Amino acid sequence: DMSSKKQQNTNIINENNIGTILTFGPFIFIPLTVLLFSLLIINTSNESFKKNVEKVEQNLHHTHRKTIKAQVESMVNHIVYHKSVTKQDMKKRIKSRVNNAIKIAKAIETKYRDTKSKKEIQEIIIEALRPMLWNKGESYIWILDFKGVFYLSPKYLKHLEGSSIIDFKDASGKEIIKEEIKLCKNEGEGFLWDTFIRPNYDKTKQFKQLAFVKSVGFYDWYMGSSEYLDSATKSADKILLTSISKIDAMNSNYFYIVKRDGTMLLHSAMNEMVGKNIKSYKEGIAKNIYKMIYDIFRDNNSGYITYDWDNPKTKKEEKKYTYIQAVPNSDWIVATGYYESTVKDEVAKQSRELYEAHNMKLTNLVFGSIILLIVSLFISYFVSRFIKKSFENYQEEITAKAKELKVLNNSLESKVKERTKELMQATKDLEKIAKTDYLTKAHSRYSIMEVLKHEIHRCNRHKTILSLAMVDIDFFKRINDIYGHDKGDFVLVELVKLLKLNLRDIDYIGRYGGEEFLLLMPDTKIDGAKSTIERMMKSISEYDFGLDKPLTISVGLVEYEENESIDIFLKRADTLLYESKENGRNLVTI
Repeated sequence: DMSSKKQQNTNIINENNIGTILTFGPFIFIPLTVLLFSLLIINTSNESFKKNVEKVEQNLHHTHRKTIKAQVESMVNHIVYHKSVTKQDMKKRIKSRVNNAIKIAKAIETKYRDTKSKKEIQEIIIEALRPMLWNKGESYIWILDFKGVFYLSPKYLKHLEGSSIIDFKDASGKEIIKEEIKLCKNEGEGFLWDTFIRPNYDKTKQFKQLAFVKSVGFYDWYMGSSEYLDSATKSADKILLTSISKIDAMNSNYFYIVKRDGTMLLHSAMNEMVGKNIKSYKEGIAKNIYKMIYDIFRDNNSGYITYDWDNPKTKKEEKKYTYIQAVPNSDWIVATGYYESTVKDEVAKQSRELYEAHNMKLTNLVFGSIILLIVSLFISYFVSRFIKKSFENYQEEITAKAKELKVLNNSLESKVKERTKELMQATKDLEKIAKTDYLTKAHSRYSIMEVLKHEIHRCNRHKTILSLAMVDIDFFKRINDIYGHDKGDFVLVELVKLLKLNLRDIDYIGRYGGEEFLLLMPDTKIDGAKSTIERMMKSISEYDFGLDKPLTISVGLVEYEENESIDIFLKRADTLLYESKENGRNLVTI
């Protein structure tokens, strides 16, 4: 009796303590939860701000690298186009000169054909065209007939007028005059490349030129004119570099163009370097830059380089990031870049903007948290009153029920003990039946699935490895049909024994279907599992089951992938088993 009273007093004290906790708990739990949640959001916002600031510089560098690459590629395309147009323009110029000369000749011939002799008309035409000179006398109009006789020549070749030069060959051995005559006779006109001597130059040296020739239409004459390629190229390149320097003036970054031999063709920020050869520098930054440019050009024709160089804006030496690219079919290399200070200035600007936005967001979060905290206090008050009232009602009901239960408890206690013993024994018997296949003594389907669930949980929790093999006996129906079901049962029992001999103590074997088994190999990678399966297949094929043919099995073998469901895991194994069957059986497919 004394013990019972002490227990009742203890219960009353405990109930009072619980009532106090339930009454005042909401005043602590709800506001505390709101406060912790608010602090979590604020902390997350701070971390996000730090990461964004860290990414600003990285993103800006990435953007600038893409920008300078696009600028260089665009400039290279511009140069390629301009150089291709150079030859087209050269063709137009030469052809126009010849056509104009022929118009003049035809007008003179028409005017004097009835009043003057052929020789007189020829002399008038020749003297009318002789002054037509271009490119400081390098380009001119010449007249020959189809026998190769020179009628009109430049001043430095005037001694050849009246004589045939039909056998003339250029430096490459090309019979120029014969080719010109053939072209005029067959086509009437056309272009051809050759090499020829040049006025005011060494007469033993010849230069590549583009010529246009056209049949005049009378006297068996043809006229021609030409232009030296290097003269046309130099003139066009000069115009091109001038246009690029104008483009440079509109950009924040400047271009520089250097030839493969190291000659600086354009440098908008340092005009004093134009015409100089940076390769000739024996040491210093320029020498290192040329080496980096040459290495890029040799390996890839384009790429990024980094070096220290004076910034024209800050007047300080800074790290410069440059993209270079070679112009196709040319010895030009184009480059542009940006200085580190450009990125740092933008980083500072964007960081200030991010900081202001973050402060605004933080202010709003703090203000919102205060409001939520106040609201939570009001909610806590009403929740506390509701819980207190509910607890008092609950205590009254419990007291009444306790009296009823006390009476029942005494009578049921003895029965429960007796039934508990019976249930425990029955449970043990049922567990054994449920977990063991009655024929093969392997795990039952229910048991092996429970083991599989446990092993998968262990894999996901401890990051361990699990290999699973789905095994099927080949042509098992044939065994039952020919030898009967008793023989089939014998094969199943013996097969399980052989499988167990090849497995470790920590491995599991379960009967999944009629002649289908699951093998679980914990802490085993798929390669090791495959070796085990191959040993099994060998021992099975060599075992005497009393059949007319060796017994074989087909296997689908898989390794568990993290967070994979049981259904997908088994489906993969089943698919591979089906592949083994389809591919001829007696196979393991992983």
